[in-house]
Order: sequence, then C-alpha cells, then structure tokens
Amino acid sequence: MVEMLITQIQVEPPDRDLEKEHFMRDVKEEMHNVYAGSVQPVFTGPMTICIHEADGSPYDHMIDIKEQVTKVDILYNTKYKRLKRSRRQKERMAAASGLDYNPDGNDDVLLYCLGDVLQSEEEMQEWRLADWGKDQEDQMNQESYEWIRMDANFEWICKMSIGMPGYMYLSQLQQDKEVIAQLESIQYMAAQREHALISTILVRTLMDTRYFHGIRTAAAAALAKHGKDELDWLGLYHLEKAFTELFCYRDSMTKANDFSDRAAYYIQCAIPKAISKIRDNSGKAPMRVRTFLLDKLKYNDNSINEYSDNYYIATLMDALADAVASKPAPSAELEEDIMVFSDEDDGDHLHFHNACIDQLDRYRRFDEWLPSYHNILSITALNCRRKLMMARAIDDNAASFVDYTRDGTADFVRLAAFDNLLEMGLARKEVILRWFLFSMGTDPSPYFRQHMLRLLGKMLGSIAIGVQTESTTTAMEQDGLIIEEEGSTEARQAELARKQTVPGALAALKQEVSGNEVLKEGIWAAVRSSAPSLMEMKELLDLCALLYEPRTEIKLRLKYPRYWKCTKIGPTKLHFYPTERFRTKPRPKPAVGAPMPFPVAGSSPVSAAMSNATSMAPPRRPIFKPPRRPSQGSAGSAGDVEMRNSSPAEEKPRLKIKLKVGGIKMEGGGK
Repeated sequence: MVEMLITQIQVEPPDRDLEKEHFMRDVKEEMHNVYAGSVQPVFTGPMTICIHEADGSPYDHMIDIKEQVTKVDILYNTKYKRLKRSRRQKERMAAASGLDYNPDGNDDVLLYCLGDVLQSEEEMQEWRLADWGKDQEDQMNQESYEWIRMDANFEWICKMSIGMPGYMYLSQLQQDKEVIAQLESIQYMAAQREHALISTILVRTLMDTRYFHGIRTAAAAALAKHGKDELDWLGLYHLEKAFTELFCYRDSMTKANDFSDRAAYYIQCAIPKAISKIRDNSGKAPMRVRTFLLDKLKYNDNSINEYSDNYYIATLMDALADAVASKPAPSAELEEDIMVFSDEDDGDHLHFHNACIDQLDRYRRFDEWLPSYHNILSITALNCRRKLMMARAIDDNAASFVDYTRDGTADFVRLAAFDNLLEMGLARKEVILRWFLFSMGTDPSPYFRQHMLRLLGKMLGSIAIGVQTESTTTAMEQDGLIIEEEGSTEARQAELARKQTVPGALAALKQEVSGNEVLKEGIWAAVRSSAPSLMEMKELLDLCALLYEPRTEIKLRLKYPRYWKCTKIGPTKLHFYPTERFRTKPRPKPAVGAPMPFPVAGSSPVSAAMSNATSMAPPRRPIFKPPRRPSQGSAGSAGDVEMRNSSPAEEKPRLKIKLKVGGIKMEGGGK
C-alpha cells in the first residue's frame, strides 16, 4: 500500500518585473482593463495516478480530489523487489571476472531499458563515469515499485512537485515510453546540484540513439551545469568526449558534415551551444571552451554534404561570441610572439582574441558574396558584434550597423541592424532615432513596418522600465572603502513601481520622452504618411495617446478689422484705404424695419448716402413693377419710379430726393 498526501497550494502570483519585449502587451491590457481573475482556492476533479511496479507493468488508479488536502491509500500487488539493477550489476561483475552469468532459476525480471550504454569497465574508466554507492543500492532494493507518475493523462493544468527519490526519476527516464515523462526526469536532474552521478546519467542519455532527439538535446544542455572546477570539469569533458565520439575521427579531427540523420544534426548543434555556457568561478569562459569552439568553426567542412550548413555555422558563431564576450578584450601590452595557447594566461593573448573576431567577420564577408538562406550569417554576425561591443570585447562602432539599415538591403538584415542599434541604446541619439522613425513610416513593405512597430514598442519598454538608465545607487571609493549612497525612500519606491507596475512605468516613460521633439515629430510624420495600413495607424495613434496628453481645444489667431478712409482724388475717383485704427468692439445692429434717416444738414449727399447705407439694416424685399410711361398731364418726371410694399393697403408718403453728382442734377420721387 502506498500512502499519498496531495496538497493544493493556490497563491497569488508574485509581482514580476516588467519586460521590455512584452511591455506594449502589458500596457494594452492595462488600458482595456484586462486582468487575471481571482485565484480559486480549491480545484476538484479526477486524477490518474500510475504506479510502475517492479515487474514492468503500469497500474492506473483513478482518484477524486475534492478538498485542498487529500490523503489517499493506493493498493498494488507485486512479488518483485527492484531486482533489475542487481541483475545488471551481476552481469557486469561476471563479465569483468571472465565468468558466465546464468540467469536461469532466478526470479530476476530484466527489462532492457534506455540509457544502458557505456556499461563496461573500460568505457566507465575512459568516460570517467560514476556508479551508485552501496547505501543507495541497498535503499533501492528495499523499494517495491519503480516510480509513480501523477496525472499521467494530463488532466490538470498545474505545476506539480513530487517528493520522489532521484533513483525513481532515473527509472522513469530509462523505462517510461512517454517523452513527457522522460523530459520531466531530465528537468528534475537539471535542477539538482552538480554531481558526478548526475553527469553520468545525462551523458548516457545523450549517447543513446534510441532516445528522442529532444531528450538528448535537453541532456546536453543540462550537462553544462556540471562543467565546474569542483568536479574537475567533468561536464565539459563529457560534452567534448560525446562530440568527438559522434562527429570526429580518432585523432580528434572533425569529420565532414553529414546531415542525412536529422537527430544527429540536432545533437551536433546542441553540444557546442551547451559548451559555450560553461563558466569558471569568476564567470568567464575557460580557454579550453573558446579553443574548442574556434576549431570547430575554423575547420568546418561541408564539401560532401548535400544539405546547407548555414544554420550550423550560425550556431557555432553565436556560441563562439558568447564565450569570447564573457571576458573583456586583452590589452595590447600583453601581446607577445606566442602561438601555443596551452596555459590559461596565454588564452588572453591578443592574437587569439583577434583570431576569434576575424573568424566571425570572415563569415559576414562571405555572406555578402554568396548570400545564405535569409542572410542568416549576416544576421548572426551583427548579433555577435553587438554582444562583443556590449561586453567591451571590441570597440563600439555604430556605423557598422547603420550601413545595413539602408534601403535596398534585405528586410531581415535591416531589422536585425535596427534591433542591435536599439539594444545598444543608440536610439537616444537624435540622428539614429530620426532615421528609425522615417524608415518605419515610409517603407513600402508591410512586413518591415510591422516589425519596426514591434521594435519601437521594445525601445519604449526599455526606457520605461529603466534598462538604459543608470542606477540611482552610486558607489564611491574612499581610502579603500566603498560607500554606497542610496536615494530616498520615495525614490526607491518610484524605481520599484517603475519596474513592476504599468502605471509607474508609463509615468516614467512620459517624463523621459516629454521633451523629445524628434520622437514626437517622427511619430506624427509616420501617422500622416500614406504608407501605413489602418492597423498600423491605429497602433501609432494608441502610442500617441499613451505618450502625450490630449488637447480638446485649438487656438485661432484672427486680425482685428481696421477703420477705412475715403479720399476724393478726382472728379469721378475715390480712394479707399485702411487706417492704423483697429475696431475692437462689434458694430451695433440696427432695429429691423427702422426708417432711413434723413441726411444731416450741411453734409454732402454722397457721404450721407454712404453713411445711411452702412448704418441701415437691409429692408424687406419690395415688389418692383416696371415703370409706367407718364401721361402728359402728370406731375412726375421721366425718372419717377413707383414702389409698392408687399402690403398694398399700406400707404407711405412720397419723398422727393435731389442728388447733384459731378454737376449733373437728378430728381426722383417715390413713396
């Protein structure tokens, strides 16, 4: 019987630091009030528990979880007592002594499992493998089952931690047929402290071709953790030995590439990547690591391979750049005429450092003459150069990236060049920022514009969370003592809110870019451009709403009207011109229907008529009739015009007007 205690732990997610890659997504979720729901205290439902007993048979047990703490008792039946390892050990001992081991008459159940390679004594000595101790063997022999798998049918979405001994995880790795179960065992071993026995298990997994290639590559990545000085670089030795055994001749000369086996190709790429992660106690890559990677890149041979090795070369370039960037460039004063780099001090020689840089640059120039697939070599070379510049392994040179951002270059290369410029913080320079925004708003490629918008959000995210700003804590050295001066409590709280909360990050971002006119003009020029699509226009406008406060008013500038003057310059000519006097008050509106005022005595008829015309409101439209021909006895003259209002019953007095203009006398009358 197996007693199990299942406990559910539901905790609120801790405050995580904002990431520049996902900053814009977090901002949009904050704008639209998209938050994670409240944590449910208890989840209920069935769970399948699989017990693998010593006879190799899995037994499934279904339990029902209804409470936060569930205690269950699971029965199992078996007559075997974990004798498989004992039998294999007996076989090894018999083979070592030259005797034949006869398993007949024994109750041992032997299931040949995965990972049972490198078992002979010669191989164990050559590979520096470790074995279980006597105490661990005795403890394993007391167990009545091999291992237990919780939620074998993947019915629960959760992070599960099982209090199971390490040798049971080894049985799960070697005997379970499911890849997920094998991966869980690899993840458990990768989380443990470095140990010779774990390194042995991982290298046997790596060398067993019956495993899925994803399990083998995971084992190679986990081996990098065991490449420590405390273990005499055992993990590094296992990785080098595995690469030599699989892809080199006996004299350690690398074989020509052969990518016909897909699983072997993945292993060939994974081992150099894992070796590049090995560091010594000071955090630097050992000389042994850099020499291995440089040799594999220098002597790569793809002459008889029918497949392209572009991605494999890119992997080697990236691995070599990671190793070289782990320590700064050596000084030119250390340069000596030494060509053998067997000692660690010789590894800092300037010749070796320059050889690594030249090898990376060689493939960049090669890609310009014979382009690789999607220019993967040029993109990798740019990324490697950025790593080396940020690690102070080479001198900063922004022009080397700007050259690849010009129009006519492939979109993948241009995006990689812009990305590296932003990663190095060069977007704070107005010239580069203006060129970046201009390219984003005017390029005809939708793919390029969309990824440039993503890079813009990544750049703003790095500014918002303070990635490119100096720390508020300053250190001063006085008389051999380092005194750390910290800011005030409010400053520390603001810095913490800037890194963990979206409102705090937005407030810091607005403060940082408030005076940046280049950014404002560049974004607005991109909005007004005809190249962006509707979706890109929406993204830009949302970005404007985040960075700047909206204004709901506009100021208009109008000129005051001037007073005009009129001057008579001839018998029939008048000159109208504005004066310097402004009209600051509106003119009063006369009452509708007011009678026309009579001219003032002493004023000229023309000025009186003009004054009346400007001061009177227009009357209602009269009804005109064609003039009648006056009779001979009529008192009116030929110039009389009869006017009637719209109301025929209304009679108005007749008014006679005499005008004298230019010596011509005119008479008229009207009602």
